[in-house]
Amino acid sequence: MPVGTNAVELLGFFAGVDLFKSIQKNYKFFVTIWDDALKASTPDPETGPMPLITHWHTRSVTIPQYTFSKEVVKYGPIAKSFPVMELNGLDIAITFEEDEFGTIAYFINWLQRKIIRNDGTYRSQKDNRVDNLMILTEDDSGIPINLFWYKNVYFQNASPATFDYGGNESIKYDITFGADYLQFLPIKALAKANIKTEIMGKILGV
Repeated sequence: MPVGTNAVELLGFFAGVDLFKSIQKNYKFFVTIWDDALKASTPDPETGPMPLITHWHTRSVTIPQYTFSKEVVKYGPIAKSFPVMELNGLDIAITFEEDEFGTIAYFINWLQRKIIRNDGTYRSQKDNRVDNLMILTEDDSGIPINLFWYKNVYFQNASPATFDYGGNESIKYDITFGADYLQFLPIKALAKANIKTEIMGKILGV
């Protein structure tokens, strides 16, 4: 690494220039939930069409991460450790704010009816899922930062609603979704990493 590179990077922390030091705001995100086109155009007559969930219906979202435990194998006095994935599914927690149409209450009921029929029998796995739950984060200029794309999510639970004559707050529901698979795309970081790799390759002559 060239002499003085660390000092230049440290200077960028105090310079206040976005090219160097920046922070990601926790409110710059958008949640999109939708079924694929074929299912959306032919809704189940028992569940009805999926309600329209807009970006402003979501107040907050908690994104799960893959977790790993440490396993150790001992060879006499030598211990070798390695990570093992611990995964019981991915739980996505979203706080929704209700509108005057009752969209979120209908959404919860719609999700529940996708799991269990009116006669008490359960639907198959291909019928009880919502095809896409996507969380996109952006910077102050509206440029995408990260994309978290969960496929085939399903309803797990929702918090109860509280109506109160003595209150003046909006109705909110905390809904937990389950997912088996996450497709993650680090849009800006990947581009920056590619640029850094290219520069370091030229500096080191590789």
